[in-house]
Parts: sequence; structure tokens; C-alpha cells
Amino acid sequence: MTPDQFAEHYEANLPRIAGFVARRVERDQVEDICSDVFEVAYRKRAEAPTEPDREFAWLCQIAQNLINNLRRRTVTSKKLVVALSVPVSSPSAESLVVADLHLREAWNKLKPKQQQILAMIAFDGLSITEVSVVLGITKNAATVRLNRAREAYAGLLKVKV
Repeated sequence: MTPDQFAEHYEANLPRIAGFVARRVERDQVEDICSDVFEVAYRKRAEAPTEPDREFAWLCQIAQNLINNLRRRTVTSKKLVVALSVPVSSPSAESLVVADLHLREAWNKLKPKQQQILAMIAFDGLSITEVSVVLGITKNAATVRLNRAREAYAGLLKVKV
């Protein structure tokens, strides 16, 4: 991949990667992580998938790994401060969806892996193939995980007290 091709690749994918990252980290961390995603992608450009439908998923996989690394470095006290602070930005698509108390309660009862796969499909617009690449699992395993997450969420939504 030439530098010009990489520049085109960067411009074409930055908005979607920024959206993917923004739904998972604090607002002030999005730019740094996006920058790191493309730095890693440039370094590993020889390993980049050649199929256009796998390219974005590959970038999401890099982003998810960077986000996981960030979370591992974050201390519990910082998480508490962030959780108790008042947001200063507009709500994410995810927060708008879970604004309804019943939806939020059901969402919070889901396991983190169930939330993750539902968010990738519903909020990030990834295909099941892209999700399988991001999670490092087979397409069949991703489909099964998605179906189970949907069933769990639907079951929680039916139990309205």
C-alpha cells in the first residue's frame, strides 16, 4: 500500500472508526485511539485484508484491542469519578436508546459480551462477518452469540414489572 493509498484509506474509514471508538471510550480519548488505530494499521499494512468487506472489520479489531489495553490500564478510582460525573457532550446513540428506564434496566442485565455484540450490530452497523473478525471468532460462533444475545434481551424486555 502506497502512502497515497493509505491516505485515501484513512479518509474513507476515519468517520466510521471514530464512531466505533466513541461508543466505547470517553470523548477525550477518541482522537488518540483513532490515531493509534491508523498508526498500527500503517505498520501492519502488509497484513491488511485485501477484501473490501473485511477491511473495516480489521480496523475495528485493532480499535477494540487498543480499547481493551486502555481499559486494563485504567484504575478503579478513575472509573468511579467518570461514572459519577455529569456528561458534557451530547449523548451517544447507545445512551439515547437506553434512555428509557425499562430498556436501560434490561440492557444492564445483559452480560458484557451480549452488550458488545448487540452494540456492534445495532449501533456500529457491522455485518456478522465483520463482527466475527473483530471478536476473533468464526462467523458461525458470532451468529450463535448474536442470536443468544437477542433472545436474552427480548426475554428481559418481556419481564416488565
